[in-house]
Amino acid sequence: MSPEKSDESNPTIANTQQHGYPNVAQSFGLLGIMLLAAIAVSLTNYLLKFALPANITSRLTYALLEGAINYALTFYITVRIGQKEKARIEGIHFDWFKRGNIRSFDLLVLALLTLFFCFATEPVYQIIPSVDWLDKPIYEEFKKLIKPHILSFISVSVLPAIFEEALMRGIILDGLLKRYKPWKAIIISSLLFGLMHLNPLQFVAGLMAGLFLGWVYWKTKSLLACMIIHATNNAVGFFLALRFGFDATTVQLVGKIPYVTIAVVSTLLFISGIVWLSARWTNKKLD
Repeated sequence: MSPEKSDESNPTIANTQQHGYPNVAQSFGLLGIMLLAAIAVSLTNYLLKFALPANITSRLTYALLEGAINYALTFYITVRIGQKEKARIEGIHFDWFKRGNIRSFDLLVLALLTLFFCFATEPVYQIIPSVDWLDKPIYEEFKKLIKPHILSFISVSVLPAIFEEALMRGIILDGLLKRYKPWKAIIISSLLFGLMHLNPLQFVAGLMAGLFLGWVYWKTKSLLACMIIHATNNAVGFFLALRFGFDATTVQLVGKIPYVTIAVVSTLLFISGIVWLSARWTNKKLD
């Protein structure tokens, strides 16, 4: 008997697979809602500018605050819609900062592994072809965000960690895990996470990060752990861009041989850490 038939013969598994929210189509629907919410929020803020004095709207603080509010409202609306539907179908309360089955020490280890992950995956980005008409407008917006300002740090590092993880892992992956095999659910959610960023480079970055984040969520059910990983990853990029410029790469900063060494060592340390955590969590029955 195939695993699929075996699952269907188990009432508990069959019931979970039937009622888990969202499925793949509903996940795409949530991304569509997010896009519509982004358009509505941006249009509202654009019209609001006409009601405010120019000496206010021209300030850096206003621009950063506007961007943070646009982003937060867009994702909050999307998450709330998904949250209500999840509660209706699954009958569960959504915890924005769910700790799950994870210890404080493991959170520190995951933050450290994220540093290794950043340097291990950077070489991949160097071989991805650029699509100027799509990439340039997005990167110009990012450059505007990278400023030595607390609102800039919050917009780049903190808000995406909270809202993107709430949507992509807390709602979408959580539902997919209840409907599909773990590897399938993680791959689907990672692809969606990549697509959400709307350009080739960030698609690959989102896909790779999504696999890491998805594995952690599957093993621990900890949304907090995913937020810490996401915030650490974004903070590394933020501070490097602030210090060396948005277009700077590690190979330009340290030279080719040190760059390759850093990438190889980081990859080995990252893989070793994943293997160690997997054994630790399995032995302590955290999965």
